[in-house]
Amino acid sequence: MNFESGTPLARFQDDLLTRIKNHENIIFDKNIISRLEDNMWVKSAEKLAPNNLVIRQYCLIDILTTQPRNAQKIELLIQKLAPQGYCGRLWAEGYSYWEYTKQAIDLWIENVKHLHGLNCYLIDIDRGFQETSYEREGIRYPAPFGDVRDEPLRPELQYRNTQQVFIWSGRFLKKSYDRYWISPYLLGGNTHTPSKESSVVIKDGRPVNFKFYTGYDNKFTSRKSEAINIGTRIIKSIFK
Repeated sequence: MNFESGTPLARFQDDLLTRIKNHENIIFDKNIISRLEDNMWVKSAEKLAPNNLVIRQYCLIDILTTQPRNAQKIELLIQKLAPQGYCGRLWAEGYSYWEYTKQAIDLWIENVKHLHGLNCYLIDIDRGFQETSYEREGIRYPAPFGDVRDEPLRPELQYRNTQQVFIWSGRFLKKSYDRYWISPYLLGGNTHTPSKESSVVIKDGRPVNFKFYTGYDNKFTSRKSEAINIGTRIIKSIFK
């Protein structure tokens, strides 16, 4: 039993994903599987704070055991983190965390050979970020919400249909031309999703008064401020 979370867990997962990509022989490694399966923080966060690390953990378990045992959990978590809106889906933690999570989902699909209907979600989320993007010097950037880094959309999402409508309305985001309106979307103790009403204007290709994400360890000034933020989100999400 372990309670590994945050940056240490993310690094452990990153290492495993890299080793899988490099075709290292870690399938059926009992020590690694036990470390993944016996993580009590992940089991708790699945209910109390659905987030990218939980999905990545379940993807890794299935890849290393070669069985899609967590397919339903993965799908339900995707539905929570990318809720259906009027125009489509967006990953509530922001584009950077969508890319971070999608790496694990893509490897899960490739190695477990089990789509379980997930492909439609992946396409919808990618399209959502494509359609809500803004332009800077001819390059498309993701909508400014959640914990998003100042990085462009990946190359295959740079194409934008010039005939698309200019008003996009999702579960927690609305875009009209160069303005975004963001609504709270609380998932228990998840600290990455929008927590309050806000609006962002794009001027000269940059979001005005928007603070880009630079890493989880830089987000909070102390463990106390992190705990207060998590506690507040949990309480608010109960009564939302």
